[in-house]
Amino acid sequence: MTSANLFDFPSAPLSAEQIDLLLHRDTVRIERILSQGQASPSDFWYDQDEDEFVVLLQGEALLEFCNPDEQLRLRPGDHLTIAAHRRHRVAWTHPHQISLWLAIFVPPISPAKPYPCAEPGSPSSPEQQRSPQDVATRPTR
Repeated sequence: MTSANLFDFPSAPLSAEQIDLLLHRDTVRIERILSQGQASPSDFWYDQDEDEFVVLLQGEALLEFCNPDEQLRLRPGDHLTIAAHRRHRVAWTHPHQISLWLAIFVPPISPAKPYPCAEPGSPSSPEQQRSPQDVATRPTR
């Protein structure tokens, strides 16, 4: 038996995102991800073969998706399922607080792959369509 605490991490600021593999079986992978001020490069999109269930346990983050273009602000307890090949990236994480993610990767329900994302700076790219004030947020409970 292996035992650990998801909330056991250094209190010092993180200089880089930290990914800890908690479990890996044939078709399932579970990761704990710690980030503090890190974001994906503006020209990078995750394009994964698996569906990903992700929950933000601590901190704040902003995810960007393409095709269709949208942004989603996450706060503690927020979770979502990202379909395989739904291109996405981390646009922002809180710079002064560690964002703690739990990500579970499983085989996809559908093999469909969306169209490619728009190039950064093009008229259909997210940064051309939305200002920071337009970011959709979930209502506070």
